[in-house]
Amino acid sequence: MSRFIYPTLKAVKVISRCFVVYVLIQPVNRKEFEERTFPYTYSYMVYQKDDMYYAKDGITGSIEYSDKDAVNVIQYVIDKVSALGGGKVILRRGTYIVGRTINVKSNVVVEGEGSEVTILRGSSTSFGTVIDIDSQSNVVVRGLTVDKGGTQTLGDTWNNMSLSCENSNFVLIEDVVVKNSPNYAMVFGGRKDSNIFDVPYVPCNYVEVRRCKIINSYKDGIHFFGGKNIVIEDNYFEHLVDDAIALGADVNYPVSNVLIRGNIVRDSGFQWTNGVKLQSGWYNTSTPASNIFSNIVITGNIFVEVAQHGFTISLENPNYLVPDMVQNVIVDNNVLKSVFINSAKNLILRGNSVGYISISDKALYIDGYTDVSNILIEGNTAGSIYVKSNSKTIRYVVIRGNIVSNNIYVGGGSGTVSDVVVIGNFVGDTINVPGYPGVESGILKSISIVGNVAKKVDVNSPANLVTVVGNTLFPGADNNVRVAGLPSASPTDVVVAFNVGDGGNVDWNNFIVGYENGAKVANRVMFIGNIGMNAKNFVVASNPNSNEIYVMFNNGNKSMYLAGDVKLFRNPIYKTENSGVSTIPVNSTRVTVSHGLVKAPTKILITPLASPPGKLWVENITATSFDIVTDTAPTADLQVAWYAEV
Repeated sequence: MSRFIYPTLKAVKVISRCFVVYVLIQPVNRKEFEERTFPYTYSYMVYQKDDMYYAKDGITGSIEYSDKDAVNVIQYVIDKVSALGGGKVILRRGTYIVGRTINVKSNVVVEGEGSEVTILRGSSTSFGTVIDIDSQSNVVVRGLTVDKGGTQTLGDTWNNMSLSCENSNFVLIEDVVVKNSPNYAMVFGGRKDSNIFDVPYVPCNYVEVRRCKIINSYKDGIHFFGGKNIVIEDNYFEHLVDDAIALGADVNYPVSNVLIRGNIVRDSGFQWTNGVKLQSGWYNTSTPASNIFSNIVITGNIFVEVAQHGFTISLENPNYLVPDMVQNVIVDNNVLKSVFINSAKNLILRGNSVGYISISDKALYIDGYTDVSNILIEGNTAGSIYVKSNSKTIRYVVIRGNIVSNNIYVGGGSGTVSDVVVIGNFVGDTINVPGYPGVESGILKSISIVGNVAKKVDVNSPANLVTVVGNTLFPGADNNVRVAGLPSASPTDVVVAFNVGDGGNVDWNNFIVGYENGAKVANRVMFIGNIGMNAKNFVVASNPNSNEIYVMFNNGNKSMYLAGDVKLFRNPIYKTENSGVSTIPVNSTRVTVSHGLVKAPTKILITPLASPPGKLWVENITATSFDIVTDTAPTADLQVAWYAEV
């Protein structure tokens, strides 16, 4: 049953803690349109008998036209039906040899008896497009196969497409199989009279492509040059050399309000293949602008067997790139080989199973020179997640609740990465805030790593304003948490608090602040309330050039090593102060006290709890003990309270 053709407006509101995204999808109510426009079962039927093709009037039942050329017969009935105001053209089962383009007109449905039995086969690969829809509206093509018969590209001209559509509205392509296209299989909005990358484009709007199969295409399976209110749903792609679905935009011809749902790509690991690609910069445009891609939902697709990425935003020409070219994109519940993003604002990646996710300002081929902001990466299963800037700014990123089998990387480049929250993830290896040796001009700031389960948190960079709080670090890595610097810069204003580290190796450390190999090390660090187990526990400021290191309330079952300007307060594993009560026995003049401090105390206070028989003092101070001495032996046990600190 038909579902859509005239537009209605549906707004999908998506809220995160960082931003709000509205995605507008405008499908069409097709059922009312078809019932009103096509009151009969069909207007004309075209069928083949022997070497002739016939056109049968659907109302009178008479044979109105016949010819040995299939295109002549099909075009005759399409033109007549459109001229009469619209109707349905049925192509009966059979193989129709097509040597010229079939032009579908307004208010016409071209329908085969099924893609398995109604086949339009190109007589050669060089004559041009098999089906073209040019400057029309209310067009349906369904239930047939287009077999172009090509095996290689003949250039980026409008020739050799299987199905093309330009400057048209309210178009439905469904249950169509496209095979062996030597160029693009389906193209919407390009120019057919010149190079397809020339502008101005002639976009198509209110277009649906549903339940189609595209097999053996040398170029893109479905490509839109501009356009709005687009649905690409439940299609199957196999043996593609280029992208399965590509959206290309220009300043005057943006792409907006797009739903890509339930599509599958198989066996397409050739050269340039992506599942979905948003691209700009190849086209001959002269005025860059923001917001040329907007309101795009990509959901429930399987894009694994591809050469490059399951989903990519790749804006590749630095002359035509500005911030915010891509806005309001939701990618959720897909199975993807990988995700690569080099420009976006208000992007949600949620609930996907993906090999790796890369958020970068570096394109596949050249630097993208675009900022990236307002990104939510949530609830995905991924191999790794990368957030890296090579030249511009990436900011306002939340990485939350993902299962990551390898690593999460935040930073590592010459650009700026800031305002990033990594929270509640399970990470099989390391949450890494890396420096970039040799290119250390990048800025990393306001990075929060909170409540994750991982093997290691490694802030090995000149990051500022870093919070590492409440993480659980499991065995398998030396330095469960490391805050270290690079030769030219050090991390500053860092809080490492309430983490639990299980080193699992007595030769490893649970926590380390500082780095000894000639690097600048951490400054202004609060190291509070951490617990270390099954390792050497804590190494703090191993380079004595560190400044303002505060170490408080930490505990472990091994030891702590300190150097540099470190301020200590009540760390059970590293006692810097202690107190107690010791007794000088009757008829004795001294008692030896084990003070339990990390080294010999520099300050000792003693207070007798009864009147002493003579003078009291302290002597023989060592790393483990000191003596309390009196010059007159007491006649009864004398208790003495003591306090010691290093």
